[in-house]
Amino acid sequence: MEKVFVVGLSKTGTTSLHAALEKLGLHSIHNPEAMLSIEKGELAFSPALAERYDALSDLPIAAYFRELDRAYPSARFILTTREEAGWLASCANHFDPSAFRPNAIVRRLVERVYASPVFDAELFRAARHRHDAGVRAYFADRPGKLLIIDTAQADKWEPVCEFLGLPVPDALYPHENRASRVPTPLKRILRHVRHGVRRMLGAS
Repeated sequence: MEKVFVVGLSKTGTTSLHAALEKLGLHSIHNPEAMLSIEKGELAFSPALAERYDALSDLPIAAYFRELDRAYPSARFILTTREEAGWLASCANHFDPSAFRPNAIVRRLVERVYASPVFDAELFRAARHRHDAGVRAYFADRPGKLLIIDTAQADKWEPVCEFLGLPVPDALYPHENRASRVPTPLKRILRHVRHGVRRMLGAS
Protein backbone atom coordinates (compact mmCIF):
# COMPACT_ATOMS: atom_id res chain seq x y z
CA MET A 1 0.00 0.00 0.00
CA GLU A 2 1.14 3.57 -0.70
CA LYS A 3 2.32 5.72 2.18
CA VAL A 4 -0.33 7.88 3.81
CA PHE A 5 0.70 11.28 5.14
CA VAL A 6 -1.68 13.28 7.32
CA VAL A 7 -0.81 16.94 6.75
CA GLY A 8 -3.30 18.76 8.96
CA LEU A 9 -1.96 21.13 11.61
CA SER A 10 -2.03 20.54 15.36
CA LYS A 11 -5.49 20.14 16.93
CA THR A 12 -7.33 19.38 13.68
CA GLY A 13 -8.17 15.77 14.45
CA THR A 14 -4.83 14.23 13.50
CA THR A 15 -4.75 12.02 16.61
CA SER A 16 -8.22 10.67 15.81
CA LEU A 17 -7.24 10.00 12.21
CA HIS A 18 -4.07 8.25 13.39
CA ALA A 19 -6.25 5.96 15.55
CA ALA A 20 -8.63 5.42 12.62
CA LEU A 21 -5.78 4.41 10.32
CA GLU A 22 -4.60 1.92 12.92
CA LYS A 23 -8.12 0.46 13.04
CA LEU A 24 -7.86 0.02 9.28
CA GLY A 25 -4.74 -2.09 9.80
CA LEU A 26 -2.10 0.46 8.87
CA HIS A 27 1.12 0.70 10.83
CA SER A 28 0.78 4.34 11.86
CA ILE A 29 2.84 6.78 13.91
CA HIS A 30 1.66 10.10 15.32
CA ASN A 31 3.95 13.10 15.74
CA PRO A 32 7.20 11.44 14.57
CA GLU A 33 9.67 13.87 16.11
CA ALA A 34 12.52 11.47 15.29
CA MET A 35 12.35 12.73 11.69
CA LEU A 36 13.75 16.03 12.94
CA SER A 37 17.15 17.10 14.16
CA ILE A 38 19.19 20.25 14.62
CA GLU A 39 22.21 20.45 12.34
CA LYS A 40 24.57 23.41 12.36
CA GLY A 41 22.03 25.31 14.41
CA GLU A 42 19.19 24.75 11.93
CA LEU A 43 16.16 22.46 11.99
CA ALA A 44 16.68 19.53 9.62
CA PHE A 45 14.23 16.92 8.33
CA SER A 46 14.81 13.38 7.13
CA PRO A 47 12.04 11.28 5.53
CA ALA A 48 13.90 8.01 6.23
CA LEU A 49 11.70 7.06 9.22
CA ALA A 50 8.73 6.78 6.89
CA GLU A 51 10.17 3.53 5.55
CA ARG A 52 9.07 1.83 8.79
CA TYR A 53 5.43 2.95 8.68
CA ASP A 54 2.36 2.92 6.44
CA ALA A 55 1.00 6.21 7.78
CA LEU A 56 2.47 9.24 9.55
CA SER A 57 0.70 12.26 11.01
CA ASP A 58 0.90 15.54 12.89
CA LEU A 59 3.11 18.62 12.81
CA PRO A 60 6.40 17.19 11.43
CA ILE A 61 4.43 15.75 8.51
CA ALA A 62 2.44 18.93 7.92
CA ALA A 63 5.60 21.04 7.96
CA TYR A 64 7.43 18.91 5.39
CA PHE A 65 4.69 17.58 3.11
CA ARG A 66 6.46 18.79 -0.03
CA GLU A 67 9.65 16.92 0.87
CA LEU A 68 7.60 13.80 1.60
CA ASP A 69 5.80 14.05 -1.73
CA ARG A 70 9.14 14.21 -3.51
CA ALA A 71 10.51 11.28 -1.50
CA TYR A 72 7.35 9.17 -1.97
CA PRO A 73 5.71 10.17 -5.28
CA SER A 74 3.03 7.47 -5.00
CA ALA A 75 1.96 8.51 -1.49
CA ARG A 76 -1.49 9.81 -0.58
CA PHE A 77 -2.10 12.87 1.57
CA ILE A 78 -4.94 13.76 3.93
CA LEU A 79 -5.51 17.33 5.10
CA THR A 80 -7.52 17.55 8.32
CA THR A 81 -9.35 20.81 9.00
CA ARG A 82 -11.48 22.32 11.74
CA GLU A 83 -13.62 25.42 12.25
CA GLU A 84 -11.44 28.31 13.24
CA ALA A 85 -12.83 29.39 16.63
CA GLY A 86 -12.67 25.91 18.12
CA TRP A 87 -9.25 25.32 16.62
CA LEU A 88 -7.84 28.54 18.08
CA ALA A 89 -9.27 27.73 21.51
CA SER A 90 -7.73 24.26 21.40
CA CYS A 91 -4.36 25.65 20.31
CA ALA A 92 -4.49 28.25 23.07
CA ASN A 93 -4.83 25.44 25.58
CA HIS A 94 -2.27 23.11 23.99
CA PHE A 95 0.41 25.76 23.40
CA ASP A 96 -0.23 27.65 26.65
CA PRO A 97 3.22 29.03 27.61
CA SER A 98 2.55 28.27 31.28
CA ALA A 99 2.44 24.54 30.47
CA PHE A 100 3.99 24.03 27.03
CA ARG A 101 7.64 23.15 27.61
CA PRO A 102 8.94 21.80 24.29
CA ASN A 103 12.43 20.52 23.70
CA ALA A 104 14.67 22.48 21.33
CA ILE A 105 13.56 20.54 18.25
CA VAL A 106 9.83 20.86 18.90
CA ARG A 107 10.21 24.53 19.77
CA ARG A 108 11.88 25.21 16.43
CA LEU A 109 9.27 23.16 14.60
CA VAL A 110 6.39 25.06 16.19
CA GLU A 111 8.12 28.35 15.42
CA ARG A 112 8.74 27.27 11.82
CA VAL A 113 5.08 26.43 11.27
CA TYR A 114 3.35 29.13 13.33
CA ALA A 115 6.00 31.90 13.39
CA SER A 116 5.85 31.72 17.19
CA PRO A 117 7.05 29.06 19.67
CA VAL A 118 3.96 29.65 21.86
CA PHE A 119 0.35 30.50 21.14
CA ASP A 120 -0.38 33.80 19.46
CA ALA A 121 -3.90 34.00 18.00
CA GLU A 122 -3.09 36.22 15.03
CA LEU A 123 0.08 34.38 14.07
CA PHE A 124 -1.58 30.97 14.43
CA ARG A 125 -4.59 32.08 12.39
CA ALA A 126 -2.36 33.39 9.61
CA ALA A 127 -0.23 30.22 9.68
CA ARG A 128 -3.30 28.01 9.43
CA HIS A 129 -4.64 29.91 6.40
CA ARG A 130 -1.20 29.87 4.79
CA HIS A 131 -0.72 26.14 5.38
CA ASP A 132 -4.16 24.98 4.24
CA ALA A 133 -4.02 27.17 1.14
CA GLY A 134 -0.53 25.91 0.40
CA VAL A 135 -1.56 22.26 0.62
CA ARG A 136 -4.61 22.79 -1.59
CA ALA A 137 -2.60 24.70 -4.18
CA TYR A 138 0.23 22.17 -4.18
CA PHE A 139 -2.12 19.29 -5.01
CA ALA A 140 -4.57 21.29 -7.12
CA ASP A 141 -3.64 19.55 -10.37
CA ARG A 142 -3.53 16.11 -8.73
CA PRO A 143 -6.97 15.70 -7.11
CA GLY A 144 -6.54 11.96 -6.53
CA LYS A 145 -3.57 12.62 -4.25
CA LEU A 146 -5.33 14.71 -1.59
CA LEU A 147 -8.33 14.08 0.65
CA ILE A 148 -9.70 16.85 2.87
CA ILE A 149 -11.48 15.80 6.07
CA ASP A 150 -13.29 18.27 8.34
CA THR A 151 -13.63 17.27 11.98
CA ALA A 152 -17.26 18.44 11.92
CA GLN A 153 -18.42 16.17 9.11
CA ALA A 154 -20.61 13.33 10.31
CA ASP A 155 -19.21 10.59 8.08
CA LYS A 156 -15.45 10.24 8.06
CA TRP A 157 -15.02 6.50 7.59
CA GLU A 158 -16.49 6.38 4.10
CA PRO A 159 -14.37 9.09 2.44
CA VAL A 160 -11.20 7.88 4.18
CA CYS A 161 -11.79 4.26 3.20
CA GLU A 162 -12.79 5.14 -0.36
CA PHE A 163 -9.68 7.29 -0.71
CA LEU A 164 -7.44 4.46 0.51
CA GLY A 165 -9.32 1.64 -1.20
CA LEU A 166 -10.15 -0.11 2.07
CA PRO A 167 -13.44 -1.52 3.44
CA VAL A 168 -15.38 0.55 5.96
CA PRO A 169 -14.98 -1.07 9.40
CA ASP A 170 -17.88 -1.94 11.68
CA ALA A 171 -16.71 0.47 14.37
CA LEU A 172 -17.19 4.04 15.48
CA TYR A 173 -14.72 6.54 14.09
CA PRO A 174 -12.25 7.39 16.89
CA HIS A 175 -12.52 10.70 18.69
CA GLU A 176 -9.29 11.25 20.59
CA ASN A 177 -8.06 14.18 22.69
CA ARG A 178 -11.51 15.54 23.51
CA ALA A 179 -10.91 18.83 25.29
CA SER A 180 -13.81 18.20 27.68
CA ARG A 181 -12.40 14.96 29.03
CA VAL A 182 -9.68 16.47 31.18
CA PRO A 183 -9.88 19.84 32.99
CA THR A 184 -7.26 22.35 31.87
CA PRO A 185 -5.37 22.47 35.22
CA LEU A 186 -5.03 18.69 35.19
CA LYS A 187 -3.89 18.80 31.56
CA ARG A 188 -1.10 21.14 32.59
CA ILE A 189 -0.03 18.80 35.39
CA LEU A 190 -0.05 15.84 33.02
CA ARG A 191 2.02 17.75 30.48
CA HIS A 192 4.63 18.54 33.16
CA VAL A 193 4.75 14.86 34.10
CA ARG A 194 5.16 13.80 30.45
CA HIS A 195 7.95 16.31 29.86
CA GLY A 196 9.68 15.16 33.05
CA VAL A 197 9.52 11.54 31.93
CA ARG A 198 10.91 12.46 28.50
CA ARG A 199 13.82 14.30 30.10
CA MET A 200 14.54 11.32 32.35
CA LEU A 201 14.46 8.91 29.43
CA GLY A 202 16.67 11.19 27.39
CA ALA A 203 19.23 11.31 30.18
CA SER A 204 19.28 7.55 30.70
